[in-house]
Amino acid sequence: MEGKARLEQRLDETVRELSAQRRRFQEEEDRFRETTNDLKRQADSAKKQMEDEKAQADKLRLELISLREELKVKTMQIDELSKKLQESLTPSKNDNPIVLANKKAREFEVKYEEAKIEIESLTTNLIKAKEHADQYYKMSQSAETEIKNLHDLHTEYIEKPKPN
Repeated sequence: MEGKARLEQRLDETVRELSAQRRRFQEEEDRFRETTNDLKRQADSAKKQMEDEKAQADKLRLELISLREELKVKTMQIDELSKKLQESLTPSKNDNPIVLANKKAREFEVKYEEAKIEIESLTTNLIKAKEHADQYYKMSQSAETEIKNLHDLHTEYIEKPKPN
């Protein structure tokens, strides 16, 4: 009888221990699921952020190209105005050459100054756009590195042997 009582007691202890192990295993499994879901959400968020930054960088790149084209057009206009200024300084046989030349020179100087201001403004915009593009590029590189790290951590966690 005493042996049977001991066996029943050991059986009860083993059942309690098994129940405790099951609870611990269930808790560990729940934590694993939560961690996996968190990592997935973080990866999705980082991926979306990277895509947004990439779209912004593309937008800025297009704006930069547009500003360069505009700068090129303005430079050509300045060249044309300079050429016209030189031509205007050539005296005309029909009019008072000095008065006409001075008038044309003033007109071209005004146009030249306006074009110069426009070029400076466009150059400033171009520099700012390039800085923004570089900033978004660096941010997208950072996001990409973060995604890779999260993926590596996730892979390492999944491949980690489970305790028995």
